[in-house]
Amino acid sequence: MTSKGAGAARPVERKLVSSSPISSGPAEWKPLAAGDNYFQTFERDGGSFRNIVGIVRGTDPNKSNEFVVLGAHYDHCGMGEIPGRMGAKGEIHHGADDNASGTAGVLAAARVIAAKPLPRSVVFILFDAEERGLWGSQHYCAHPLVPIDRTIAMVNLDMIGRSYDGYIFVGGLGSSPAWDEILSKALKSEAALLKNVERDTGGTGPSDHDSFYHVDVPVLFFFTNVHRDYHQPRDTAEKIQYKPMAAAARAALDVVRSLATIKPRPAFTKASGDGLPKGFNALEAAIFLRAKAMTRRLGGLIEAGENGLPRLANIEPAGSRAGLEKGDVILAIARGSSKKPEAFREVRNVEELRVEVEKSEPGEALQLRIRRDDKTLVISTACGEVPEWKHGPAADAGDLPRVKPK
Repeated sequence: MTSKGAGAARPVERKLVSSSPISSGPAEWKPLAAGDNYFQTFERDGGSFRNIVGIVRGTDPNKSNEFVVLGAHYDHCGMGEIPGRMGAKGEIHHGADDNASGTAGVLAAARVIAAKPLPRSVVFILFDAEERGLWGSQHYCAHPLVPIDRTIAMVNLDMIGRSYDGYIFVGGLGSSPAWDEILSKALKSEAALLKNVERDTGGTGPSDHDSFYHVDVPVLFFFTNVHRDYHQPRDTAEKIQYKPMAAAARAALDVVRSLATIKPRPAFTKASGDGLPKGFNALEAAIFLRAKAMTRRLGGLIEAGENGLPRLANIEPAGSRAGLEKGDVILAIARGSSKKPEAFREVRNVEELRVEVEKSEPGEALQLRIRRDDKTLVISTACGEVPEWKHGPAADAGDLPRVKPK
């Protein structure tokens, strides 16, 4: 999901990113873009991008010329070079939740629907350049591959992989009077895993459904909220809550099935306000503030240097007092006061350094083996203070759920 202050992993399906369709039965997810391929390419601000678009044609002659869109963005923050608030530049931003989770949900739904097509046609879109400011969905809505006036709804999966305590947010309910009944039915069968549902009427927001809402298409937005790893290199696969993620994808699939089957198409209505969880803006700001503070625990801003090794990009007073200088490359770290070689642990990148530093309490002594120009030095310093989470990691969407769903 794009940050409110700015303008998400590649699809893992091997067949999709080549030229072959996903085939799971009597029908196929077929190409929809020009030239009989999956890629809708576009250029913006000097860069080249491409949405990935496929379709499963409807089976009802009277409804197959109406379209339901299920979408997710597949880009993320790369190596931290995209403008906006995020982790250290030069570090891989994995994007397991943002938005490999939503991408996986779309691919799974495509397989299911391809195996058993529905009365209306279903268009599956993986958007590029969402993190740059919804560029992919904006381009699609300006240059649609099926008529917008026959696009009856858009369902967006963005960050559905970190559901804690059975939480899920669904926005956009005010964009059609049909949504409440359809959504309630879809969530009912997933109540064991998604038992804490927050709903909102707002149809806009910092994700790709916003583009469809602004061309008068009813939208729904599935989202399990931001967390401490949002737009950071730490958004990795082992932290995904897979069972509730699958439940969210199944609920979205049930919504699509209803949309592709019901007789009257859902009416579009205007809905005021951003469709976001309560307290979202404050939580997002706290996450970025904490992420910034975490990079400064050793007395300066840490970035990825040559070969990814952590390097001090600038020095704060605490770092200067310890004897650190801008450009110092950190090679290894030792906790405590020992400078013996066996006390040091090598760090190969910023993330490994962060993990080692977080093992220490504020004020605890640390030894840093650094490279400065052509010299190797050992610098004695201490672990700096970092703001704590206001309500604890679980309440603020931390790394682990308090109760694992069964």
